[in-house]
Amino acid sequence: MQPSRVNELVTQAIRETSGLVTHRPYLGMSQIARCSRQLYFDFVEGREHQSDRAHQNCKRGYLIEGEFKTMLAAMGVIRVVTGFPAQDHETGALLYGCEREIIAPFDSRFRGHTDGETVDGDLLEIKSMTQEKFEKALQLNRIDVAHYWQVQAYMRYGEYSTAIVEYVSSETFDHHAFRIAINPRLGAEMEAKAKAILAAIDTHNAPRCECGKCQRNGSRS
Repeated sequence: MQPSRVNELVTQAIRETSGLVTHRPYLGMSQIARCSRQLYFDFVEGREHQSDRAHQNCKRGYLIEGEFKTMLAAMGVIRVVTGFPAQDHETGALLYGCEREIIAPFDSRFRGHTDGETVDGDLLEIKSMTQEKFEKALQLNRIDVAHYWQVQAYMRYGEYSTAIVEYVSSETFDHHAFRIAINPRLGAEMEAKAKAILAAIDTHNAPRCECGKCQRNGSRS
C-alpha cells in the first residue's frame, strides 16, 4: 500500500472518530462563556465547516482525556460504577458510569456532559491544552474563564458544590489539578444569559455582539 493511501485512511479515521460535532440541537454549557451572538448562530445554523486540524485537535483532546480518566480510575480518584468501564461507540474512549448529562430545569435545550466525578462526589473535568496555556494557568493560579463558566453551570444544575479541574499539557503531559468552589452569583448571571439566548432563538432575533468580533450584520465572526 502506498504511503499516500495510508495517510488518506488515517485522515478518514480521525474524521470519523474525532467526536467533533458541528451542530447540536441544544445550547451547550461548555460554550456558555462565548459571545451570545455566536452561540445564537451556532444553534440556528450550526458551526461553520470544521477543518482536518479541528478534527485532529478534538481527537487528541479525547485521547488525553481518556488516558487520564483511566489513570485516575486506577488510582482510586474517579468513581467507577458497577459494570464499567465501557467504550464510547463514537470516540472509543472509556466511560466509567459517573459521566452525566446535565440539563437545566428551566429549559431542556441548555445542557452539558460531564467527564465524571470523584469518589468524594466532586465534579471532575479534564482539560488538555498547549504548554503555553498550561503554564499561564499555573502562573495565574486560575483556570480559563470559559472552563470556569462551564464548571459553574455543571455545578449549578448538577448539584455539585466543588469541582476538580485537571489541566494537562498535550505537549509534555505536565498536569495540575485545580479545586473550584461553586459561585452562585456567577451561576445566576450565566443562567440569565442562557435564558436570553434561548428567548432570542425562539423569536428569531439575534442577540447583540458581546465579543466585538462579529463581522457582518446578523451573523457571527
